[in-house]
This record gives sequence, structure tokens and C-alpha cells, in this order.
Amino acid sequence: MSNAILPSFPGLDWGATKQPMWATHVADAVSGRQYTLARRLYPLWNFSTPYAVLRASLLLTEQQQMIGFINARKGRYDDFLYTDPNDNAVTEQVFGVGNGSSTVFELARAFGGFVEPVGAVNSGTLQVFAAGVLQSGYTLSADLRVVTFAVAPAAGVVLTWSGSFYYRCRFVSDAISFQELIKAGWKASFEFRTFRA
Repeated sequence: MSNAILPSFPGLDWGATKQPMWATHVADAVSGRQYTLARRLYPLWNFSTPYAVLRASLLLTEQQQMIGFINARKGRYDDFLYTDPNDNAVTEQVFGVGNGSSTVFELARAFGGFVEPVGAVNSGTLQVFAAGVLQSGYTLSADLRVVTFAVAPAAGVVLTWSGSFYYRCRFVSDAISFQELIKAGWKASFEFRTFRA
């Protein structure tokens, strides 16, 4: 599991897409009734980020950096962290309630009223609170998404966190095309999606 962050460059174009993906089984009975089964607790998120231009010169190596990043992941093989420019931070987000014995809590965030786990947090921005009091007696897991307290929070204590987070993703394809537009200027679009670790 990688904690490498997908680079972002100034040539990012309009038209990026973000799509929640569910896996619902629907069975139609002869009577006309429908039966549904949700196969996921949380959606997977599919992203597409188009770049109008990635510069490739001796001084501006955006295309080379992106190709290097893709090759370091071996295409779809390894995962990476993505910062959604429009959805990447929380303030005082509830992620649990103490019961006096549990010490391990998964960080979560709410979006449009729906709460789901985060892919990873930016550990440099993470602030954890118990009943509104800033905490220091905890550790963060290697995959940057689970907090373990040294001492179990007391029963009824609301746990919150503030900071920025990432989506943990993989590229959708092993083959990603770059189209030359002008000398030292390339166009490309990158599609990737989250997964559950």
C-alpha cells in the first residue's frame, strides 16, 4: 500500500468528473415486485481528471513527472492518494463515541448527510478531539485512516477530528495515453477510482 500523492499541475482542465458507484442487485419477480440487495456499505468513487496541457521541457517536466508516477505504480498495480480539490477537509467531524473499552476508531467524513470512512488523512493536519478537548495520546495507522487511543475514551464521549484527507485510489487502466498538442505540450486524461482496503 502506497502513500504517494497523485501530482497536480496547472494545466488541469474543466470537465473533471466524480461519480459515486454502488453495486446493487435487483431481482424482478413475475408479480412485478422488485427485490434489491445493496452489495456495498459505501460507494466507490470514480474520478476523471483531464489535463489540457502537461508541459515537457528541460525546465517544466510535468509530463515526465506524471509518466514517472504512473510507472512507479506499475499502472493499476499499486494504489495512491488523491486530493479532490473540492472535497478534501473536515472540521470537527464526528467519527465515534467512546464506550470505556474501545480504543480503535476509523476516521470518517460526512458528505451531503452521508457518512463514510476516509481513504487516508493528511497526518500533518490531523487534530483529534474527545469531548472538544484536543488529544495527543493516540497513534495513526500506517494506512493513515485509523486512530488508536492509548487510553479508551470514556463512555459517551464524542470523538471528532479536523484536518484534510485523501481518496485512496488505483488507475482504472494499465495503459494511459498522452497526445502531443504542441512542441513540449501534451494532453492527457487520467481515470482512477477508490477501493476498500
